[in-house]
Amino acid sequence: MIEDVTSEAANAAEMKAAATGNELIFTQVKLASELKKMEAVLANFQRSQHQLERRVARLEKYPEQAAKEIASWRQEIELRDKNTAKEAYFASEGQLYFEKNRAELLLVIGRAMKDVIARPEQAKKVGLYRGFQVHVEAFGQGCQFVLEGKSGLYNPLNLSYRKGDDFNIQGFIQRLDNFLGKFEANIEETEKEKVKKAAELVTARESLGQTFPH
Repeated sequence: MIEDVTSEAANAAEMKAAATGNELIFTQVKLASELKKMEAVLANFQRSQHQLERRVARLEKYPEQAAKEIASWRQEIELRDKNTAKEAYFASEGQLYFEKNRAELLLVIGRAMKDVIARPEQAKKVGLYRGFQVHVEAFGQGCQFVLEGKSGLYNPLNLSYRKGDDFNIQGFIQRLDNFLGKFEANIEETEKEKVKKAAELVTARESLGQTFPH
């Protein structure tokens, strides 16, 4: 290793200095060792500055990113609220399913779940709920329901069902409502994160402006 070679060289120099009694050689060895340590400190400082540069660049972009996220959630809230019909559960293939039609809706969704398990390479459209298209796709040995809104696709963790899990319409609708009810909280979290990132940006910029202290 280079360190070993350097160490051996330093020891040899010390031996030479001891043999000759030349103090300048001792001084040279000491300065070379200190220089090596300082170069390592400088390299670490420069790496830290490069990391800070990248971090500042990311933090500077966050307000724009946050604005897009908030706009997307507001679009989904508008879609959800515009299409909320308390009396109807679901719409599938032009058919409306009300609370009294739970058994029929269970057959429709159950058939779709069985289809994707039998043919996992192909997702299947299930129907429409509060303005959101509901799809189901294979997930391991079970199923994952996917919601499609104005701003994209969502794979809620609470809408995955493993083999052997109990599935009933009332519980399924409740899970859908739980996910759709989180949009306002998502906006609030993004706003909080924006404030946090702004404070981090100030600190990062201050650290980035520092010069090498040695």
